[in-house]
Amino acid sequence: MDDSRIPKQLLFGELSQGTIARGRPKKRYKDCAKEDLKICDFGEQWYEETADRSTWRGRLRHGKELSETKLAQRREVRQLRRHIRASNHQ
Repeated sequence: MDDSRIPKQLLFGELSQGTIARGRPKKRYKDCAKEDLKICDFGEQWYEETADRSTWRGRLRHGKELSETKLAQRREVRQLRRHIRASNHQ
């Protein structure tokens, strides 16, 4: 395509003002909710489970415990890595 054509100028041109955001895009509420469902180990059928309140509350309690356990494990791994890294530098 010829450089003087408007579509090419629009697609490959640079901004005359402003900046382009760097890094990953900001998370939306939906993204955070999906991540939380994944951490709590909810399957694809979680929406159907909300119909029975007592079952759903039990699932939430179990998911909370599971996510707290995973978080504690990640904390321990990070702490161990920092400890190993610090001992290697001495």
